[in-house]
Amino acid sequence: MKACIPLIASAISIALPAAASGQAAIYVNHEKVDAALAQDGVLINAPNVRVAGHRAEKAGALDTQKDTSILYVTDGEATIVVGAQKQRMTKGDVIVIPAAAPQTVQDVSRPMSYYLVTVPASAPSAMSSATFVDHEKVAATLKKAGPLADGPNLRVSGGYRTGPYAPADYRPDVEVHTSEADLFYVIDGDATLVTGGTVGGKTTGPGQIRGSKIVGGKTTHLTKGDVMWVPAGVPHWFPQIPQPLSYLLVKVLQ
Repeated sequence: MKACIPLIASAISIALPAAASGQAAIYVNHEKVDAALAQDGVLINAPNVRVAGHRAEKAGALDTQKDTSILYVTDGEATIVVGAQKQRMTKGDVIVIPAAAPQTVQDVSRPMSYYLVTVPASAPSAMSSATFVDHEKVAATLKKAGPLADGPNLRVSGGYRTGPYAPADYRPDVEVHTSEADLFYVIDGDATLVTGGTVGGKTTGPGQIRGSKIVGGKTTHLTKGDVMWVPAGVPHWFPQIPQPLSYLLVKVLQ
């Protein structure tokens, strides 16, 4: 266990540039996401992540990814074979697949659509087998945020946010992660998200800055099926959440 080092929050106001990482947030609306899930298509191709939608209609080999893959089934049912592992997949299931692992799909009882995220590993991966998370556990984390799986340079979790009408899950602060990028895939609900701009804040933990408001920035309305990529160093803030927001979150460590 790592030693716990007490941290005193800095009281110094910090003004961050709109894209401290040199990258801006990327928004993909649900119509484009749905189209990619129906007939294959790339949604985001950034330096630290690639996001696509795919559809498997019959048995056969899947493209082997040179990077770590996160696969989330949005519809249908089939068996995925990763190396010697065989796993039945249905709507809502998640699987994290090691880099360069051969993959095939078998026993397609209904055409399977899936959201695919690939994340490069900065060093040889020690991940020797795929990690499967069933839809019941995934659904539970979408009602109360929680971890799902880890991989090289990444963490997968279910996210849940509410507005001030539900204080227990209300997180009104602006967030800046200096060494982590956030990839949101909205499963349900709607919210207003502001990204970029500047924020006066304070350091609350290693690589973490919090503030009360963004000045400037870009406002996006998120709803079911939307995808949003927020690179490391970019401020982001949910000022309004009319309906509880549930999302699959992939954190990419940088």
